[in-house]
Amino acid sequence: MDGSSYIRLKEPQLRDAALPSTCETAGTSAGAVSSRLASASLIPLVALLAGSLTAVWLSVRTGSSTSRFAGLEVPILRYVLLALVACALLGVLIEGLVLDRWPLAVPAIAGSVVLVLAALLLILEEVAASLIPTSFLPTSVRRLTVDVYGGLGIWMAAFASLALVVTSRIDGGAIGVAHKVWMGVQRLPLRWLAAFILVGVSVCVAAWSRYQPWAAGSAGIERIEVPGWSLPFVGPGSLIAVVALGAAAVVLTVQRNLVAALVLVVSGWALSFLAALALLATSTLARVKVNQYLPSTVERYGPSVEVRWGAWLMFATGCVAAACGMAIVYWSEREIR
Repeated sequence: MDGSSYIRLKEPQLRDAALPSTCETAGTSAGAVSSRLASASLIPLVALLAGSLTAVWLSVRTGSSTSRFAGLEVPILRYVLLALVACALLGVLIEGLVLDRWPLAVPAIAGSVVLVLAALLLILEEVAASLIPTSFLPTSVRRLTVDVYGGLGIWMAAFASLALVVTSRIDGGAIGVAHKVWMGVQRLPLRWLAAFILVGVSVCVAAWSRYQPWAAGSAGIERIEVPGWSLPFVGPGSLIAVVALGAAAVVLTVQRNLVAALVLVVSGWALSFLAALALLATSTLARVKVNQYLPSTVERYGPSVEVRWGAWLMFATGCVAAACGMAIVYWSEREIR
C-alpha cells in the first residue's frame, strides 16, 4: 500500500476524530447554553405569569361605579390558575434543573392551558355586555350601563404564557431566543429595523388605546366616557385586528414573510377604518342639537356627545402600522426581484 492510499484511508478517521460530539454541537448552536441554564432562564417568565394573577383580570362597571378583580379573586378560576403556575414552576425545577432534560414538556403544557384560558376569558369579557338582555329589565334598571372588560393582568398572563411555551421548546430557552433575536436584529438593514420598531410600538399602542375613551356623552351633571372596546361592531373588530397585527409582527420578527407583511397592512387599515367609523358616527351625533327641542328651563341640561382622543390615537396607529407594512412589502418585492 503506497503512502497516498494510506493517507486517503486515514483522512475519514481524522475527520471523525476532529468532529465534536452531538452534545457539544447542540451547545454551540444554542450559544453554548446548557440545558440547566436554559431551564433557569424560564424562571423569570414563570414569575411574570405568577405576578399577572395579582393584577386586574376583570372589571365590571355598573353606572358610575367600577369593580375590579385580580386573577386570584375570580372564583374557581383562581384555583386553576394557581395549579397551572405551580405545575409550570415544578416542571422547570424538576424536569429542567434536576433531571436535566430539554426541551421541557410540563411548562409548555401549563403555559398553553393558561394561554387558552386567558384568550377565552378575554373573548367572553368582550361580548359579555352585549349578551345582557337589557330589553327585559325594568326601566329603572335599564338606565344603568353595564360593562365588563379585561385589564392589564390578563394581557400579562397571555404574553407570559405564550413566551413560556415558545422558550421551553427552543434550544437555549429564553437565552437562546434572545440570542437569535439579537443576531437577527444585527443582520437587518437600518430601514427594516426602524420599521420593526414602529410595528412593535404600534401593536402596544393599539392594544392600549382600545381601553381609552373614544366618545363621551353627558346629560345634566352626569358624564360617561365610552372606551373603544365597548362600541358595537368596532370593539370586537378592533380586537381581531389587534391580534392579527401582533401575530404578523411576531412572524416578521422571526423571518421576512410576504404574507405576514400583507396581514400587517390589512390589520393596520382595518384599525384605521374602525376608528374612522367611530369618529364619523360620534361627530354626526355631536352635530345634532337636541337642546333646541327642549323647554328653556332644562335646555342647558340637554344631552350632548363629543369625540375623545382614543379614537384619533387608534386612527393614527393604524395608519403607521399600515405604512410600515407597505414599506416591508415593497422591500420584500425588491429583494425577490
